[in-house]
Amino acid sequence: MFPFAGEGLEVGNVIGGITQEEMTQDLKDSVLNNDLPTLQAQRATFSRLEECMDFIGIMGASDGDALFGQYCEETLRLSDAELLDFGVPSSSVRTALRLKHMRSLHKIVQDCLVDPVASVSAVYAVPLTEAQIERLTQSAMDVEDSSKGGANGNLTILIAACKWILLEQLQDYKEPMPPRSSDPDGTNGICLNSEGMYYGYLDFAEVESTGGTLMDFDWFNELFPGEYTGPGSDGLSTQHIKPVYQLLSRLEKEWRVSNAFVDDSVSSKVNFWEEQIHS
Repeated sequence: MFPFAGEGLEVGNVIGGITQEEMTQDLKDSVLNNDLPTLQAQRATFSRLEECMDFIGIMGASDGDALFGQYCEETLRLSDAELLDFGVPSSSVRTALRLKHMRSLHKIVQDCLVDPVASVSAVYAVPLTEAQIERLTQSAMDVEDSSKGGANGNLTILIAACKWILLEQLQDYKEPMPPRSSDPDGTNGICLNSEGMYYGYLDFAEVESTGGTLMDFDWFNELFPGEYTGPGSDGLSTQHIKPVYQLLSRLEKEWRVSNAFVDDSVSSKVNFWEEQIHS
C-alpha cells in the first residue's frame, strides 16, 4: 500500500551499513524523465525497491559505490521479470544508480506517488479563470527561460515548494488561513507571491535543495503571478493554491513528454509510447 499524502515512510540515512547520499540532479532527471514516466512504472519501482532495501538492510553491504542493478541481479538474485520493475536493462536505475543512492531513489519515487491535494479544503480550490491559466502558463515558461531571468529546473523547484506547503499545512481539510467562512475580511485570500514584500503564502515555502524559501529567488519574485485583486485579475491567492499546483504539475508532465522526442531514434519513440499504452 502506498502512503497517503503527508504520511511518507521514513528511511534511515544508513541502509545495510551503507551511508546514503543524494543522487546528482542529472541522475534524478534521467530517472524521472526516462525510467519512470508512468504511474504504473513508479508503483512497480517503489514496491520492488522497498523489498530490496529490506533485504539489504538484513544482509548488509560493504560498497556504497556498487551498482544497484548489478547488486540486485547478482546478490539478491532477482529474476529478469523482477528486474524489469526497475526499467529496461539500459535504464539509469539499473546502470547508474549506486547502493548509496537507495534512499534518494525511494524519496523521489514516493514523492511521485503522494497526492498532496487529495484532502485540501474546497476554499483553496477555486478554479482558475482563463486569464489566470494564461498568466500562470506563461510564468511556468518564463521561470525556465534564461533570457527572462529564469533557468532550467526552476519549474521543478516551484512545484516541489508548492507540494511542501500543501503537505505541511493544508492536509485533512485544514483551513489555517483566509479565505475561510469564519473570516469574511479574507474572501480573496492571501496572495501567493508578494513580489518581494515578504507576506505571500508561497514566499515562505521551503526549497529543500537550498534550505531556503521561494522568496530567496529573484525569478520567483519577478516572474510568478502577483497579487489577486478580485474578478478579472490574473493574480493568484490562497484560494487558488490547489489548481495552481495541478496546472504546474500538468505542464511539467506535458513538457517532459515532448522532451522525450528530442532523441530522434525510432526505438526511443516506440519504447516511450509502449510505456504510455500499458500504463
